[in-house]
Amino acid sequence: MHSHSELSGLSKSKSDKFVGIAKCNSHRWSIVFIVLYILTFGYASLSSGVMATPHTEVFGDEYTHTPAKGKITRLERAAPLAVILYHKRTREMIPSRWIKKCLKSLASQGYQDFDLVELNYHDQPERSLRDEYGSLFPNKRWEVLYTPLANHSVAMNYLLDRLFGHVPDQRVNGSYKAVANVNLDDFYHRDRFRIQWDHIAAGADVVTSPFRYVREDPSRRDKYIKNIPVRFQNINELRLQLYYRNVIAHPVVMYARTFWRKHEDIEYRHEIPIEDYLLWKRAAQYNDIKIVCVPHYLLFYRLHNEQISGRNG
Repeated sequence: MHSHSELSGLSKSKSDKFVGIAKCNSHRWSIVFIVLYILTFGYASLSSGVMATPHTEVFGDEYTHTPAKGKITRLERAAPLAVILYHKRTREMIPSRWIKKCLKSLASQGYQDFDLVELNYHDQPERSLRDEYGSLFPNKRWEVLYTPLANHSVAMNYLLDRLFGHVPDQRVNGSYKAVANVNLDDFYHRDRFRIQWDHIAAGADVVTSPFRYVREDPSRRDKYIKNIPVRFQNINELRLQLYYRNVIAHPVVMYARTFWRKHEDIEYRHEIPIEDYLLWKRAAQYNDIKIVCVPHYLLFYRLHNEQISGRNG
């Protein structure tokens, strides 16, 4: 027989043991829950493109500039990639906060071996973007050209002809291996240049991607609208899709040197507002032009009332 004190001690011992087992099981279930959460939401991020990062998946004022680690001291040579910034009365149509957000997304790119080439093609001098935002790109080559031109299609030909060496111009390097197009009202995933450059290096002539629509709300915060999925595995699939609509997003295109002027009609023509769409339709006719669409959402396409596609310029 156990005394009352012995029974109390025994009961307490069993109670402590039960609590210990319960805590252990609770910890195990917590670990299982965490693992399931990571697998579920990590996979969701991967299935929609590049793994979510604070640089691209968060909009509005929370989008912060994080420069790549290490100083860029390469000024004595041209980079293999040129990033083009072209504008005409831009400040009249695009708020400075949008321009700054776009440029911050370029400064935050994981692939940093690029030069900036700015073209102001307005008939009136404007302050250069370099003067205003150059501090975002310390120790990086940033050339500024001022040449009045008629419209957007003429400006694109002007830049690509010079950067790919078809028209010699002492103001800029003409031996770039690729050119990345940029629209100043949009912004980009931080892995855009790295992903597209890898495909250019592997032999692609043009690289594009699907994109996401965003719109600024009354509080000036960018809100996600919807994904615009784009997929084609070969030139025949692309030809079929181009028959119905434009599936190549111009603001996220990267051109290889091998693409430009490869055939007589590989150029922009005065066909506004669909000059880029008709260029892709002409390019898709040729079997020797390789156009690649990566599966990652690299462009955040801003919807607003001043889209260049709706204006003559």
